[in-house]
Amino acid sequence: TREEMNRLVEEIWLDTKTTIVFITHSIEEAIFLSDRVVVLSARPGRVAKEYRVPFARPRSLEIMATKEVFDLTNRIKMDIVGERTRPKAPERPSAEIVRIRP
Repeated sequence: TREEMNRLVEEIWLDTKTTIVFITHSIEEAIFLSDRVVVLSARPGRVAKEYRVPFARPRSLEIMATKEVFDLTNRIKMDIVGERTRPKAPERPSAEIVRIRP
């Protein structure tokens, strides 16, 4: 299951102590596996917001049911929704040339 895979990834990280860049669309998975969660903006993709995950390691699955995780998940979701509703940068004009015939 996904939970077993997350525990395995955390075990590998605890054993190797190497930096891992993990990309996921699951906020809960990001909180469980990460020390930092980064939310990217829509095009162009830029860092919109960064969160520190304050929970000690190793993390248990039980922590995922706490109010603190619930609150952090909701804060991240609200920022993602805010990013989606923010006006996008104007697109560049096309390189096509339009000519009018006489």
